[in-house]
Amino acid sequence: MRLRVAARLRAAGLGLARIQQAVQTLRRLDPGRGEAQSAHLLIAGSRVLWVRSEREIVDVLHEGQLMLVFSVGREVQAMATAVEQLAREQHEDEMALRPARASHGR
Repeated sequence: MRLRVAARLRAAGLGLARIQQAVQTLRRLDPGRGEAQSAHLLIAGSRVLWVRSEREIVDVLHEGQLMLVFSVGREVQAMATAVEQLAREQHEDEMALRPARASHGR
């Protein structure tokens, strides 16, 4: 198993020092895992990324830099809903102030 992973990393262009660094970082960040058989790694150029969960990816060659994964569609929808709510509230505030302004002018 270890040799197969090392061979894949070498084939992706990583040197032995970077492979060792990746293994050490994985051991440091997840010491309870023991064998890394269930670890999912992504190779992106010169980066080795550990898929820690469906929402977290860790760059094991950059001191374990954590990257969060999220759905852009959900975030855009949440922002659109918040903007609509703010516009509604602003309109309601303006409507509430109109009678007060009109009565001051008399």
